[in-house]
Amino acid sequence: MNISAIEEFDELQNQMNEFSAHFEVALTQKRSNIINDKQSHYVKVNEIKNQETQLQSEIDGLRQKEEKIKNTIKKTMEDLQFQKLKVEELASKQDNLIDEKAKLQAGLDELHKSIHETNIRLTMSQSSLAEQVRRDYPELQKYERYLGLKIEVVGQDSLKFVFNNVDPADLDKEVWCELLVGGEQFQLGQTSPTLAPDIVHIVEGEFNQHKEFVKFLKTIRTLLIDALQ
Repeated sequence: MNISAIEEFDELQNQMNEFSAHFEVALTQKRSNIINDKQSHYVKVNEIKNQETQLQSEIDGLRQKEEKIKNTIKKTMEDLQFQKLKVEELASKQDNLIDEKAKLQAGLDELHKSIHETNIRLTMSQSSLAEQVRRDYPELQKYERYLGLKIEVVGQDSLKFVFNNVDPADLDKEVWCELLVGGEQFQLGQTSPTLAPDIVHIVEGEFNQHKEFVKFLKTIRTLLIDALQ
């Protein structure tokens, strides 16, 4: 069957119209896809930017936390160092206190030893004095009767010798002296009347050398009476 040129043209026209319509649909779809892709791209870009901003914020927060932790660690180390120095200082003070305590204890022990030795010397001195008095007791009785001697205990380690009958013009007149017996050697205390220091020194030296009680009483009585003149 032969087709005329007009029919061929119409057929071609129909095909062109169909192709044009199909192309228009395809182009519209393509443009729609491109627009959708652009919108999706913008949305994704915004999401990425938001995520980036959020991540940057989190990074900044982590950096701040890291810096805070570093500062905390630094301060903790400084505190530990300070506490270490404080502990060392306290330990040093404790050692010094222990040394000081040991020195004080040694001094106390030495003091106790000295007191003990002094007590021994005092006991020996008192025993010696008691023995001397016992030996000289008959002579002392004579002194008490004829020379008006009176012996008084005025302290734990002190005796007082009072002499009357020393002035015919004044029967109530008295002279006296104190004798300290608590030390290693006898010492004169107060006297009435007062004796010169050099005389006291001589009397003490002689008495500690001979340790004769009666001889001492004779000497001191004479010196006290002479001092009344």
